[in-house]
Amino acid sequence: MIIKFTITTVDDQLSQIIEPHAPVSSLRFQALKKLSDAGIYTGILIHPILPFITDTEENIKAMVKRAHENGAKFIHAYFGVTLRDRQRGYFYQNLEHNFPGLKDKYISQRF
Repeated sequence: MIIKFTITTVDDQLSQIIEPHAPVSSLRFQALKKLSDAGIYTGILIHPILPFITDTEENIKAMVKRAHENGAKFIHAYFGVTLRDRQRGYFYQNLEHNFPGLKDKYISQRF
């Protein structure tokens, strides 16, 4: 059995913004630890990594460290953002609401 947790940031406040209907990152790391301690093969998925938001060296290193400390046996990172169909409009609307000014930066970078 393999259990994988998607975790996008170590910052609980930021995780609430990015994933408002999901448990904060610290709770996911706690669950990872409990399952790992019970002998279950566990790991994390760092996805999505959002340019200019969660792609900092500090965040990525902290995620790797926390994953290791909590018993993760693997980390799978996906360094890309897909914005298909209606995803793009929804994402840009929320991006502008939560991170004013970043929408234009995303558009200029062609994300």
